[in-house]
Amino acid sequence: MTTLNAEHMRAAYIRETGPVDSIVVGDLPIPRPGPGSVLVHNSVMAVNHVDTFIRAGAYATPLPAGVPFVVGRDLAGTVVEVGSGVTGFAVGDAVWCNSMGHDGRQGSFSDYSVVPADRLYPLPAGVTPETVMSVAHTGATAYLGLVREAGLRIGETVFIGGAAGGVGSAAVQLARAAGARVLASCAPHDAEWVRSCGADEVFDRTDPALLERVYASASSGIDVWWDTTGRLDLTAVLPLVRRGGRVVVTAGATGPGFTLTPASFYTRDIQLRGFALSNASVANLAEAAASLNALLTRGGFKSRVAKVLSLEEAASAHRLMESHAAPGKLLVKPGTARPKPHAPGAGVGAGVGAGAAGAAARGASSGAVPAARPAPHAKPHAGSAQRTDPAPKPAAPKPAAPKPAAHQSAAPQSAAPQSAPTASPNPAEPKPAPKPAPKPAP
Repeated sequence: MTTLNAEHMRAAYIRETGPVDSIVVGDLPIPRPGPGSVLVHNSVMAVNHVDTFIRAGAYATPLPAGVPFVVGRDLAGTVVEVGSGVTGFAVGDAVWCNSMGHDGRQGSFSDYSVVPADRLYPLPAGVTPETVMSVAHTGATAYLGLVREAGLRIGETVFIGGAAGGVGSAAVQLARAAGARVLASCAPHDAEWVRSCGADEVFDRTDPALLERVYASASSGIDVWWDTTGRLDLTAVLPLVRRGGRVVVTAGATGPGFTLTPASFYTRDIQLRGFALSNASVANLAEAAASLNALLTRGGFKSRVAKVLSLEEAASAHRLMESHAAPGKLLVKPGTARPKPHAPGAGVGAGVGAGAAGAAARGASSGAVPAARPAPHAKPHAGSAQRTDPAPKPAAPKPAAPKPAAHQSAAPQSAAPQSAPTASPNPAEPKPAPKPAPKPAP
């Protein structure tokens, strides 16, 4: 066990669901790992659409009871303490996770996070935390959509709508790695990016004749149709799907509806497969993580990072995500302020552990929670509208976080890693009304 020379950490949290301005950045007690969990010192986190849905209350999920809810889903960092019963992880290990902040688990936007060991994965040697965070959520969603849901096979033809987005571009790469023929649609200015991800043909998503052009390119039919944007008109799409085909649905919960007659799909053995990464089992998430790690190790996964923000800019990160204006992944890094030191051997608070149930199981108390009030000495980061709670005492500087690595890895490989075609919000997640059209989540 490692003795932390601190009592508090910086965190971005909410006391109740609501708009962006509900986010508070302040000091909370550092949690401690109970049985089966691990304490991680976070170095970088990612922003997902599902994070904004949960914060706003648009995606209902149990939140930790009696304590502030730390927002965020994904994290990468270093193990600093291991709970009892945990095997496979040791202090100093580089790790990552993509399933926090849901179903009673605290989120990732903090200096430290307690992570259930079965939701934690090793960071491969030579892969930076920034790289894995740029694909952790979207890549896992793409993997589950193509492998678990669609059962993609070598030689099949896949159509990916919204192929320039996070889930879309990951799906293009994984489908290509699995030996499929990949047709994709995106905005014209993103066409080169989508081609670089491995699409065989790229269509203008704004073209009124899009479906006719897709049919001309695949007259024998599409085996897997996945429009990640939520613009899914099944009445028009189903005639393009061949007998035994699969249509994957992961977005557009509040988008335009459509009329569908049962005979249009069951008489041709067409499957309609909807899923959200948040509902994925621990085993499914681990399988997806192993596949992503294999691709990342080979340098076979590309991604785009739009911007790196500080933890103090958590509200700005949510605002930017909701604007749909970022052409790539948004990453967040903890600030440079070290929590208040304490005497060696002093206890560490457990107010934001792995959730209310986990805290009760290990008999931990929630600790004192600072009130959400402005600090006379604290100034929000420029461009950030979130409130900031004061630290108990002025904090001493801590070493600056490592510089972000290049946002792209090498071009995708042509063969799927290990035994499956490889690659949760997130899971793809339900999305609120499009502003403009909705994008896939986790």
